[in-house]
Amino acid sequence: MSEKIKPCHCGHEGELMGMRHSGFLSLTCPKCNRTVEAFSTEGLAQSWNKPAPTPPQENDR
Repeated sequence: MSEKIKPCHCGHEGELMGMRHSGFLSLTCPKCNRTVEAFSTEGLAQSWNKPAPTPPQENDR
């Protein structure tokens, strides 16, 4: 079962730029240039759908 691609962290919900390289695949958001890479389409979807990293808070230092 394939995982559905979610919108980009920047909010872009349109088409993404997908590329097949020799040995791996990549997806890039045309709005913010966020890119993920993986060896399979399932791994690509999982990498893309990971939650956005949270920036460090002032109290985290």
